[in-house]
Amino acid sequence: MKVGKMIKEFYCDLLKLVTITISIITALTCTSCLANDTAIMTIILESSNQSFTGQVAVANVIKTRMKQRGQTAEAICKEPYQFSAYHPITGKPTQTRKITQKEKMKALLAWKKGKVWEYNHYAHYKVKPYWVKKATKSLKVGDHVFYKL
Repeated sequence: MKVGKMIKEFYCDLLKLVTITISIITALTCTSCLANDTAIMTIILESSNQSFTGQVAVANVIKTRMKQRGQTAEAICKEPYQFSAYHPITGKPTQTRKITQKEKMKALLAWKKGKVWEYNHYAHYKVKPYWVKKATKSLKVGDHVFYKL
């Protein structure tokens, strides 16, 4: 009985591993994902210390703004004063650190899972930007509060 249970658990774990591997391969071969390296880097720089759900929420904001404004991910992410990940004048990343493969993979999967939703702005929960007064809704995910303007 114990051996049968162990075999069943082994196959369940193996199935989970295969599913994760397929998701990673799909993400790596996704041409639209590769075309949005700036969005993926933004997710890393803005939210690598957040949960996967938090990273997907950042991806959602980028995709929502892309749809609302009819712009590319790069144009949205590098627009001055929109994301702290980029210098407002030079457009270069504000952080100079080594990005791990794990961070890249997590952000890539978050970007792939991201979708258009109702929130189009966010800020760290300790920060109250001037535009918060105009927000009609908010949602807290990890260290970020997401707003609808």
